[in-house]
Amino acid sequence: MRKRTGGLSLKLGKGMRHFIVREGFDPVYGARLLKRMIQKWIQGPLGRYVLENEPPGDTVITAYFNPEIQTVSFQVDEIKAKSV
Repeated sequence: MRKRTGGLSLKLGKGMRHFIVREGFDPVYGARLLKRMIQKWIQGPLGRYVLENEPPGDTVITAYFNPEIQTVSFQVDEIKAKSV
């Protein structure tokens, strides 16, 4: 899964995808919880990561989830060359 904004692309690692899907659905409330999960586990931490690390434009960042310590981490996977 990729989201592209302002030259940055976001990919979700397999563990992150599974965590969001598993925890983001409730049989009673449906997928309402999904929005909160994305805000808490992806948007907020990703915003802090981008502000602290200032990755260049055209960068692919992957979000990883560590279930043992319940944390998310980000890694720059590639910097795409700009086409002329």
